[in-house]
Amino acid sequence: MDNQTTIGRLFGEDMITFVIPSYQRAYSWRVGKDGRVGQVDMFLNDIIDQPDNSSYFLGHYLFEKTQGNRYELIDGQQRLTTTVIFMSCLVKELRKRKIVRFDYNNMQYATEQIYERYLQPRYGSQKFETVPEDSSFFNRLIIECDSDYRIETGRRSERRIREASSFFEEKMATQTEEGTLFKWFHVIDNAIITTFLLSGESAKLTATQIFAFQNDRGLGLTTLEKLKAFLMHQIYRNNTTNAISNIHSVEAKFASIYNYIERLETKEDSVLGYHCSAFLSSYDSPLDAIKESLLRADDKTQWINSFVSELCCSYSLMCEIENTWHLFNSPIADVCILDKANSMPLVLKLCHYNSNGIDVRNIPAIDNALKLVEKILFKMTYTLGGYRTNNLISIAKKYKPDEYDNLIADLTYKCCHGFKEYWNFNGDCLRYFTANKYHYRRELRYVLYKYENYLRAKARQPLLSPDECTNVFRDVSVSNTLDHITPQTPDFVEYSEEFCNEYLNNIGNLSLLTWGNNSAKKNHNPANDGVVEMYNSIFYSHKEIYETLKSEKKWNEIQISERRDRIVAFIKDNCCLLYTSPSPRDISGS
Repeated sequence: MDNQTTIGRLFGEDMITFVIPSYQRAYSWRVGKDGRVGQVDMFLNDIIDQPDNSSYFLGHYLFEKTQGNRYELIDGQQRLTTTVIFMSCLVKELRKRKIVRFDYNNMQYATEQIYERYLQPRYGSQKFETVPEDSSFFNRLIIECDSDYRIETGRRSERRIREASSFFEEKMATQTEEGTLFKWFHVIDNAIITTFLLSGESAKLTATQIFAFQNDRGLGLTTLEKLKAFLMHQIYRNNTTNAISNIHSVEAKFASIYNYIERLETKEDSVLGYHCSAFLSSYDSPLDAIKESLLRADDKTQWINSFVSELCCSYSLMCEIENTWHLFNSPIADVCILDKANSMPLVLKLCHYNSNGIDVRNIPAIDNALKLVEKILFKMTYTLGGYRTNNLISIAKKYKPDEYDNLIADLTYKCCHGFKEYWNFNGDCLRYFTANKYHYRRELRYVLYKYENYLRAKARQPLLSPDECTNVFRDVSVSNTLDHITPQTPDFVEYSEEFCNEYLNNIGNLSLLTWGNNSAKKNHNPANDGVVEMYNSIFYSHKEIYETLKSEKKWNEIQISERRDRIVAFIKDNCCLLYTSPSPRDISGS
C-alpha cells in the first residue's frame, strides 16, 4: 500500500478487504433536504465540477493491518463508504444501459471489472465491509447491487445508505450523456489519496495518537467523537503496561454506544450532556467537565474505564426511556414534554440506580420521583411568577444511590415551595389559570392533554398516549392544534371588548381540535347544529363541550367560565399540590 496512490489502485490491490471496525460510527453522511446541501451532495458536486485532465484529491486514510489481508479503516471511512456506494450505483446504471465497455481519456474500462475492483472480486473476499450491524443490509443493497432490496432493521445508518444510493441512482439515471457517467467514474477512480498504514504490536497505540491529534481540530466531529479520541489517547499517556488491552476495552464500549445511537431520536451529544450533568460535579461543558474529573483521579485508566462503562449504560437506558415516551400516562414522557433539558439528568440517574438493567417502565421508585418532578415543572411552566432558577440538575448531581428518601423529601418540598424561599409557587400557578385570562399559547396543549386523560380515567376508558400532545394522533391520522371553541373572528356576532379581554383566549374557550375540524368549523357559531356535531368525537373533553352545546344551545361567558372552573379544579387536584403544607402567601394568593 503506497503512501500516495489513487482510489483505483487502492481497491485494485489483490486479496485485500477494507473493514470498518465495530467501534467506529456507522454510515452518517446525509443527502441534502429542504434546501440544505448534504455531504453526499457535496461529494458528487466536487466530481461534477472537477476540470478535465486535472487531479482530484479525495483525502487521506488511516489503516491498521489486523489479520491476514484485512485492513481496518481508522480515519476516512465516510468518504470510502460513499465511494463504494457510488461505484455500486454506477455499475447498476451501466448494466441497465447494457454498457459492457467504454473508453474515456484514452483508457478502456469494463463494467464487470469495475464491479470486481470495488465490490466483489471473482475470486476472493469482497473489497469492503461496513460495520457488522449494517453488513447484511449493505451487502444486499450495495455489494450485490440489489436495488429492490427493501428489508431494513430501522437503523438510521441503513436509511442513510439507502438515501445515498437512491440519490446517486437518480442522478445517474437522468444523465442522457453517457460520457458524463464515464467522466464521473474517471475522476473518482483516478482521485489521489494519501494513506498511512499501521501494523504490528504498536499499531493500536500509534493509531490512538494519530486519531487523537488528527481530530483535535474538531472539524465536523461530534463531541462524543472527540471524547473517544481524547480518552483513548489519555489511556496511552497514563498506562504503559496494559495500554492495548484498555484501549480495546474502550473501543468495545464505544461500539455498543454507536449501536444504541442508531436507535435513538435524541442527539448523541445531548445524551452525553445529560450523563455528565448527572454524574460529574462540574457544570462546565461535557469535555471540560470530563477533563476536570480525570485530572483529579488517582488512577486515570480505572476512571476512564468506569466512566465509559457508565456512559454506555446511559445510552442503553436512553433507548429504554425513549420507548416509554409513547406510552399512556408515562411520568417520563410528562417531564420530557415539559422540560427535557433540565429533567433528563435526574431521569437518567434514577434509571441507573433503580432499573437494575431491566425495563424502566412501571418502576415505583422512578415513577414516584418523576411525578413530583412533573408537578414542579408544571408550576414552572404555567405561572405568573418570573421564575428563572431551575435547580433540578443540581438535585440530580447530589442524588446518591442510598439517598432516595432524601431525594423524595427534597422534591416534595420543592414541589410545594419552588426553588427559592420567596416564591409563591402554588399561588402563582393557580392565578395563571384564574387571574390571567390569556391562555392561547402552544404549551397549553399539555394541560388539555392531561385533562383529556383525567376524563378518560374517570370514565374507565383507555388513556391517550403523549403523542397526542405532540401532534400525532393515535386514533385518527391527522395533526392537532390548539384552537378556540367560539372563534376569534366570528361571522355571527360582534364581540364586546370585555369578552375579547376576559373570555375569548381563556382556557375555558380553548380545546385540542383536529386540523380537519378546525377548517370545517371556520368562523361559525359553535351552537350551530353542524358545528356542534364536530364535538361528538373520540375525545372526552370534546364530548363535554358537545353535551353543553346540545343542552344549552349557546357558548358564551357562562359556558366558558364553567368549563374553566372544571379544568382549574382538575389542576388543583392533580397538578399543583395546593393543599400540601401551604404557606400563608399560598392561601392568600389562591
